[in-house]
Amino acid sequence: IRFMSLRTDKVLQISAKDNVLSIFTEEIELAGNILQDMCIFFKLNDLNTVINYTEVVKGFTGNIEKIKELDKERNQYSINMTEIITFIKDLFVKAEDNRLLDNIQGFKDYFRKINVKNLELLDEFEKRSTIFTELINQLKIVNEIIQIFSNLKVGKFKQEMVNQCRKCIREKKYALLIKIISTGSE
Repeated sequence: IRFMSLRTDKVLQISAKDNVLSIFTEEIELAGNILQDMCIFFKLNDLNTVINYTEVVKGFTGNIEKIKELDKERNQYSINMTEIITFIKDLFVKAEDNRLLDNIQGFKDYFRKINVKNLELLDEFEKRSTIFTELINQLKIVNEIIQIFSNLKVGKFKQEMVNQCRKCIREKKYALLIKIISTGSE
């Protein structure tokens, strides 16, 4: 059976041969909706599928690369902040030493340096927060893609795919994540 969308002019083709059902469409969400509805109609609780959406996977790869880059930047800002905090602690000790020695000018100088380092720390924190927000947005996009692809499976296969994807994200195994999205398993 072949259909053409009046809105998008894209073709949907559903064919069955030798107990194999094939859905051909450029619209991955449409394929997922059709598959879910067919499984409900035929009362199928579990169904594994073979998926081939190379263009979506290529776009997904771009999201993964952006996540890697943002995570690396976020970690670098965290390291910078740790170094600044260590430096501020050292300046506090020196300021306290000057106070104990009644060197008020040295005490004031160290507190000016502490103020400058504190402003640097706030700047690094703001940059890290911005990067973190971008990272969260990219992860939301990745999650949406995982949900779309998971709709192309049913039951335990769907849950298994989602669990594997979550594990890959936690462990930062992004190449494996792309493989799971493409094939449905490791």
